[in-house]
Amino acid sequence: ATEDLAILGSIPNLRVVAPADKWETKLLVRQMAELSGPKYLRLDKDTANSPEDPEGVILGEPRLLSKGDDVTIVSIGAILSEVLSAAEKLVEVGVSSEVISLNSLKPMNFGPIISSIKKTRRVVCVEEHSKIGGLSAFISQACLRNQLSDVKFEEVGLDDEFPSIVGDQRFLRKQYRLDCEAIFNAVMLQL
Repeated sequence: ATEDLAILGSIPNLRVVAPADKWETKLLVRQMAELSGPKYLRLDKDTANSPEDPEGVILGEPRLLSKGDDVTIVSIGAILSEVLSAAEKLVEVGVSSEVISLNSLKPMNFGPIISSIKKTRRVVCVEEHSKIGGLSAFISQACLRNQLSDVKFEEVGLDDEFPSIVGDQRFLRKQYRLDCEAIFNAVMLQL
């Protein structure tokens, strides 16, 4: 689904959870079970293979995976694997990126994200979702609420169209410019 976060993110009091890894999914499901109210769990075929950090996984709390001064890269879900590859490639050209992984769209603690964006003055939002109504929309609204209208902002997500190509996830990410190369290029456009 490439519209689910936008649709479900607009429903009041619905927790919208999108883990990046299988190990993270296990922890978040346990946390979700302890909470009352409706929840949506987005499961991905892929896994990000991010370093396991059981103490650092709290529903709605951003997870800082790398510190940097040049750009903030925020992602949600297993597309984090592409973000981590892009961050490694950026280091090779002297660009330090602050990589933030989100495990949910709602709830979301915007504090650490806004602090990072204030520091780098650049943000790239990466999501395996339409650019409309998903992570990019939530982060851009948070920037505006915090008077950060002068930051450089870039989205890596699906354009406003229905996907019409068939293939495996890696092939589709490349075709729709959601891969490591697209993320790398989005960052380089900001520098």
